[in-house]
Amino acid sequence: MLRLGLLLHSILPTHHRRPQNPRIHFPNHRLMVLFHPPCFPVSRNSGFFSTNRLVKVCVGLDNLSLGGEAEKVTLLRTLKESASSFPPEFASFRIHPSLVTTLEYGGASTIVPLVLQFGKNVSPDEHMNIILGPLIRLFASPDRGTWMALLDNLSEYAEKLDKKVVVDKVWPNIVCDLSL
Repeated sequence: MLRLGLLLHSILPTHHRRPQNPRIHFPNHRLMVLFHPPCFPVSRNSGFFSTNRLVKVCVGLDNLSLGGEAEKVTLLRTLKESASSFPPEFASFRIHPSLVTTLEYGGASTIVPLVLQFGKNVSPDEHMNIILGPLIRLFASPDRGTWMALLDNLSEYAEKLDKKVVVDKVWPNIVCDLSL
């Protein structure tokens, strides 16, 4: 309505802010150009967007780092169960970056398998920076659950690791933490 009112306001000739259209239309025109939020009913719990699975996943990903443990577990279970049904672009450019960001906040033992699963569509040129970089940084974590997740899924990314990266960044962390 606001856009229609602005269109009418720009089309109709005006004189001192009062359009030169019939007086009967002026109150309706004025209501269209005045912005008053209660005039525009907005319901977030009805319609297509409240029931769409992709929208629910996006909202969950936006709140993944801040949400409670129950919300996180529910979202991660949903992602794991329906990973193959997401469009590849959505998985690569929306889900995967959110999961990688969440790795920094803990809970990596449940997120590492999903990062590898959604990272399968990443091009080989970007694979080192997008997938292996965060995983290599996780080896510096003292959390044993994170290490177990990294080692359990080692077969999925081991052949893509350079020997120099293993010697310089992965092995020193393993040796240092195993000696404690």
